[in-house]
Amino acid sequence: MREIKFKYWNNVSKIMVNEPEMPYKKDWTITQLFSERGWVWLQFTGLQDKNGVDIYEGDIVKGFKREQQKTDGYEIKERVYGGIGGFTLFSHSIQDFNYDDKNKAKWLKWRDCGHLNIPDYYYEIIDIEVIGNIYESPELLK
Repeated sequence: MREIKFKYWNNVSKIMVNEPEMPYKKDWTITQLFSERGWVWLQFTGLQDKNGVDIYEGDIVKGFKREQQKTDGYEIKERVYGGIGGFTLFSHSIQDFNYDDKNKAKWLKWRDCGHLNIPDYYYEIIDIEVIGNIYESPELLK
């Protein structure tokens, strides 16, 4: 079962804090906390990168993408999205990822089905790593 935890970004003061460090008062309402005071909450996906770093929505991750058992490929970067029903990394649901017993995202293997005379196309993304987030380092996506 996935651990439920959050980290928070403040659009006003431009700081990122983890859940235990969240500066709030018990009498604040959710509306006051997240709209009036500028906080954005980012949920943990339940996965870690190759280095054991927790992956949250809003993080920027990179990986190495290669085709069908080839050794050459290229680096790919993307933002982690959260939404209704789950999270996506590299435009795929986290359920598509293989991970080890410590929830480290190991690789993604994907098959795009061919049709007519076009064969199936296979690729994989390996060496998944968090390199930043869209709030503190949006330039990483350029």
